[in-house]
Amino acid sequence: MGILIPPAPELVRDSSLYRALVEKSRAADDGLAEKVEQFLEHASPMLDLTLAGPFRQYTLHNRDHAKKIVHLASFLISEPTLKNLSALECAVIIFSAYLHDLGMCLTSIERERVLRQDDFSESLRNWPELWHDLQEARERLNVASDPEKLSIEAYIFQLQEAALCAYLRPIHASPEKYVSLLDQMESLTGRKDLFGVRGVSFRDVLVHICVSHNLEAGVLSEVIDPYEDRFPREMPIGGERLNTQFCAAVLRLADILDFDRERTPRVLFESLGIGRLPTPGGDLSLAEWQKHMAVHSLEISASEMVVSADCTHPAIEQSIREFCKILEREFRHTAAVLKRNAGAISERYNLEVPLIVRPRVKSIGYVFKEMALRLNEKAIINLLMGERLYAHTGVALRELVQNALDACSVRSYLGEPSYKPSIQVGSAIDDAGRVWIEVRDDGMGMDEYILNEHFFRVGTSYYSSPEFQRLLRKAIEGGFAPISRFGIGILSVFMIADVLEVTTRHACSPRGDHISRTARIEARGGLAFLSENAEGEVGTCVRIRLKKGYENERSIYRMAQYVRGVVIRPKWPVEVALGEERLSLRREETFALREDGRRELLSRGVEAYCIDLSRWSNRFSGSLAIAFGREPDGQLSHRLGGRRLVFAERGDAFTHHVDPHKLLDGYHGNRVSVNGFLMNLKKANRTLGTSRKGIRIAFDFDIRGDAAVLFDVARDRIIGEGALLVRRELREAIQRALEELRVFERLHPETQQLVTGGGAGALEEEDLIHDETLLQAALSLIPDKGWHPQIHKKIAEGLRINKRLAWKCIATLVKTGRVAKPSNRLDVNLVKDLHTGGAP
Repeated sequence: MGILIPPAPELVRDSSLYRALVEKSRAADDGLAEKVEQFLEHASPMLDLTLAGPFRQYTLHNRDHAKKIVHLASFLISEPTLKNLSALECAVIIFSAYLHDLGMCLTSIERERVLRQDDFSESLRNWPELWHDLQEARERLNVASDPEKLSIEAYIFQLQEAALCAYLRPIHASPEKYVSLLDQMESLTGRKDLFGVRGVSFRDVLVHICVSHNLEAGVLSEVIDPYEDRFPREMPIGGERLNTQFCAAVLRLADILDFDRERTPRVLFESLGIGRLPTPGGDLSLAEWQKHMAVHSLEISASEMVVSADCTHPAIEQSIREFCKILEREFRHTAAVLKRNAGAISERYNLEVPLIVRPRVKSIGYVFKEMALRLNEKAIINLLMGERLYAHTGVALRELVQNALDACSVRSYLGEPSYKPSIQVGSAIDDAGRVWIEVRDDGMGMDEYILNEHFFRVGTSYYSSPEFQRLLRKAIEGGFAPISRFGIGILSVFMIADVLEVTTRHACSPRGDHISRTARIEARGGLAFLSENAEGEVGTCVRIRLKKGYENERSIYRMAQYVRGVVIRPKWPVEVALGEERLSLRREETFALREDGRRELLSRGVEAYCIDLSRWSNRFSGSLAIAFGREPDGQLSHRLGGRRLVFAERGDAFTHHVDPHKLLDGYHGNRVSVNGFLMNLKKANRTLGTSRKGIRIAFDFDIRGDAAVLFDVARDRIIGEGALLVRRELREAIQRALEELRVFERLHPETQQLVTGGGAGALEEEDLIHDETLLQAALSLIPDKGWHPQIHKKIAEGLRINKRLAWKCIATLVKTGRVAKPSNRLDVNLVKDLHTGGAP
């Protein structure tokens, strides 16, 4: 039988951990117990502010939660360990229990300050639904009657509270926030030595421990460098040794374990009306409260923890069962981390955590069955790696080369001065006559954790993990933007291969894991055969054995040519030796104006300009060419003698042609790449107008592909809002260039309008909507002002038409003057996109 964990005592001073602190502190005469007492006197009422602030709709994070953590810690820490703990270690655990959620507290003055911050206003734009609701509510408030204003103002307040939660929750556990809170506590208590013992401060230690509670468990075993752990086990402070890893482990386990009814009293739940919240994000809070309210007891033994609950809805029961799995993983991982310590430390610091967490749920009014929509794994994998998704089998090599480039970029960003990346692609024949292709790099490499949690887990990308962001937060200015974004690319190798081998060694593992490992998988979904070696080169070597249908010379040649065609601007050199093919992939220079071609055009009355995009944009690098005809009055136009100027080898009766091959050195056709890899950008040549009335351009440029640049899973093309963003920013860069080069002022007014994205001539006659009934219906769904960027979607849904047709309706209404252009920046950009044919 296990021990039922009793409710927390009325006073935190009655918990075993607090009593141990008082006893040990008195014996050591270090004053820590007195400092903790003074800290609690001020921290407790501050924590209660969460009941009045934006986080009041979340599970309780007040003084009762902090007290419960101290209480639970007494059950998690084994009795011998509690006796061995120093007064400093007891104090640090109690300090962290009350400090870790203090960043969620917000006074009315602090609330007003946050609402006025530019960062907060900018964060609203990243939540389109809430931004739209807020704008709409403000408009209704302006025209509402006095009786209506009260309810609308209350609704706006609720929206602001939801926005504040979304904004503050990720940053409440930041180092900067905790440093500010420690300063505040020292000021309130009047003690500069509040977080110190015998003249030595442990402020930094306390900050690290509190920050860790909001990170994944792997942070406990991270290292800063080969000689220093992120959480030292024997840190000397004021004549005592502090096991910071153990204190952090106790905090995170006790915090996650506090999820019973004590934390969510029903009367409070009902009085706050959480079940009736209409605000965005309210559903998350509701799920959390209901999950906690259902649990009525925790029973713990050496082998398992039993979570008992009464549920009235299967969704609540499912959330409890899922949470038990999370608890179990957390317990197992933390126990494993602590056991890896040296013998003396491992024996001295023990947590009594079971390896099994079992839910015991009573279903009231329903029968619980884990029935849900499930995916056919085999069919989905066939879809993800099949030719329906990927247009060319050579994408397998592209994926491997991209992974290698990303790995080298990461290692370079970490600041090794002498590091020179090396990436090699080769082929070989084994003793059985089978053909292997190998992609080798000396980049960052992987440790066992990354291999298991990311490389072999389809759908997860290490580059989007919190650990990676933490690892490179200081090393990479402006962020790291890999194309390896979706975490499914490695599946593509099984289009052409039947065996995958990976040999890898991490250059600077956060866990100090520098073992070289080789993993071999035969067929997708197979078990990996793993071997380890203490020695080995840093980096990764991926070897794939080609299927018999792909071993011939023609297939290998086609793969090599595909890689050469798609890897056009690699950040680092890539050496390719496939079959008889020998390629050296380097970052290709983009085109430049040929002087003889420019002079020839001038003789025809045409002025050509070559724009280095990197000078006028942080998004692009590369070149863009644009040509204008000189009119008799000296103005420049996108026409010459009434006919439009186009980049083409030959003209016709309606156009004047400019041969880009004769005008531009190094021209390989119009190309767009993202982080060096060729991609398709639909309507790129319509950036300055539509197909028949716009300005024609020639281009060859690369896009810095951050999270805003959306592309499809196959990485063939930029899509949706990402394409609209790129076209808009490209147009803005062109406009800036022409203005600063003093060309814009010479342009004909109609040509100026095409450059800026405005003007009635930007919409082609054949694109206009002439169905008056449809236009009237669309007009009725457009507000008088304050358009939302997704207005076309609402029109499409309301009229049951496709989104492209909805865009054309809006564009027709704008062109014909039946709808006024909105004034705010987001909406102006929307209208500009409409005029440049930017339908999704």
